[in-house]
Amino acid sequence: MLSCDHLVILEVITLPKQTFFNLDVKKRKTIEMFALEEFSTHSFNEASVNTIIKKSKISKGSLYQYFDDKVDLYLYLIEISAQVKLEFLKNCEPNTKFDDFFEGFTQLMIKGSEFDLCNPLHSKLLYHALNGPLVDKSLEKMKALSGQYLLQLLKTAVKRQQLREDVNLELMVFFLNTLATEFAKYAAAKAGVDYFGDIYHPQNIGRIKKLDLPMIVEELMKLIKDGLAPVNN
Repeated sequence: MLSCDHLVILEVITLPKQTFFNLDVKKRKTIEMFALEEFSTHSFNEASVNTIIKKSKISKGSLYQYFDDKVDLYLYLIEISAQVKLEFLKNCEPNTKFDDFFEGFTQLMIKGSEFDLCNPLHSKLLYHALNGPLVDKSLEKMKALSGQYLLQLLKTAVKRQQLREDVNLELMVFFLNTLATEFAKYAAAKAGVDYFGDIYHPQNIGRIKKLDLPMIVEELMKLIKDGLAPVNN
């Protein structure tokens, strides 16, 4: 749930074989849709290639004419989801100002939440990718890039005297990254929805949308800004 930079991929993670692009657009989108559904609702190890094949109405041999293996397909989907989120946040970015660190990060959290609600399958796939067992070097770059972006924001905030000079920036990067990636789970739980279950069902998305997410995020940022200790009068 960070800015565009959180999702920029420095180099192409993977590409399907040319035979995949030789398919008509409708067929490619069908395979992508059912693969996205399977990988976003299951861990990588639990996701079934056979289910994807069956729903897409193709043979196993055909799938492996398009992708080298299951990992190849998975990484391709991650790239698609990252680009979808990137485009969403790019459209929001002109309205996100970092003149004040806390206000800026609040806006990023809110926009990230909006993306998750509008694109739950993409959001869950990215969550699995960055927190699952199959975190390869390319995905580590995504994490590292997010950390670099946040670190720069924090350093700028310190220079502007919006943060204390003694703040452990490395620890804050870890904290804010975790906060951003876990917030969707909190919102789902608060709405009584299973994040790893049927969160993408329209009825459940509707329940989450009823939450006042901007208010929740603002309260969260206020907690970070003011701290947990009682104010001494």
